Amino acid sequence: MDWINLVSMIVGILSLLATIAISVVIYVLQKNDDIKKHKEKIRQQAHDFLIENIDEKEFLPLAQFAVKVNPLYKHNRKIYNRFSRCNIELQKEILKQANFTDLKLDLLEDEFLNKFLDKFEKDAQNLNLLTTKFLYDGAKYFHRGISRYGTINIRGNFVKDKEDNENEYNYLPLDLYYIDTNQNYNIDIESDIWNRLLDYNTLKENKDINEEWLIKIKQLQELLTDKQTKYSYTLPDSVLDFENMHNTPPLDYYWNLVRSSREDECVYVVIEMVRQGTLMINRMNNKEWKIPFEGEYQIEKLEDLYYAAVQTLFCTFNKNF
Repeated sequence: MDWINLVSMIVGILSLLATIAISVVIYVLQKNDDIKKHKEKIRQQAHDFLIENIDEKEFLPLAQFAVKVNPLYKHNRKIYNRFSRCNIELQKEILKQANFTDLKLDLLEDEFLNKFLDKFEKDAQNLNLLTTKFLYDGAKYFHRGISRYGTINIRGNFVKDKEDNENEYNYLPLDLYYIDTNQNYNIDIESDIWNRLLDYNTLKENKDINEEWLIKIKQLQELLTDKQTKYSYTLPDSVLDFENMHNTPPLDYYWNLVRSSREDECVYVVIEMVRQGTLMINRMNNKEWKIPFEGEYQIEKLEDLYYAAVQTLFCTFNKNF
């Protein structure tokens, strides 16, 4: 009788274990199936997102910064807002399908941008690109590129009267100078700041500056019209002129030009000073980019320029890349 009870008990235990095992297997299979269905749903949502936003897909690298820096801000560019509405998992899948790098910005501390701006000013001073700090009061003229003037267009061939609606026409706050319209080409503040930084660095490194080089750039001057402004980048006539032109740190030069200008002009130039200055800091430090500047986007509005500057700061000063 004892053996019969023992056998019954063993059979009961085995039956219980089998029931538990089967239940676990069913749960795991169901869980895996749910996970598979969830991943497929995310993949499909990402696919649909990219189809619906194909015209602005190249702005996804900047959209990452829009989500991190201003998650609750209503942007002018639709993809910034739409990407911000997606959860982190969907954002990562969208970037994956679009073949853009996930910068893992969600892991950065909230104050990362202010710290990068502080680092920018310190490095710019150490490299003699500036002596006067212009990012004061919480870098207000930099951040107003979003808070006040994000919708302003910064690419165009004319400037209309101030009383016109700034959001409805091609607005170029600083029209440096135009090359003859038949050439269909104009040089704006972006290239002007970079050229001044580059020339300043050329002198700093004591590279040869000969008359032949000056003749080549002098040829460009023949294309200039009489539409030059106080912001024009004057081409030198001689080596001595070249050296005299650049005895002022380039970022000081621009800050002195715009500090008393209209605020929208000042904001525009300050953002370009940060963007181009950061690129020059990277160049002067001979630092290799750890991540590429992704996105073949065309900067059109001040909000685009703002996030492009943030992207440049991140690629230069983030130690995790």
